[in-house]
Amino acid sequence: MQDDSSDVALWLEAISGTEASFAALFDRYRTRVFRKAYARVRYVADAEDIVATVFLEAWRSRKKFASSKDRSSHGC
Repeated sequence: MQDDSSDVALWLEAISGTEASFAALFDRYRTRVFRKAYARVRYVADAEDIVATVFLEAWRSRKKFASSKDRSSHGC
């Protein structure tokens, strides 16, 4: 089991563009995401594509997470 506080710290670093932090999160969660995807699609190649898409979209959208975090801290 991973320490949630270290995940938060890694995500905050990833939001600011630290690729190594995002890579650490990928390493921690890729197997879990793969298992969930494979349970749905039952094809290894498709599950691998889903994993890649999930993490690529998370990386591309990381700035949106930062701005939504800022809004929620201000009660918006």
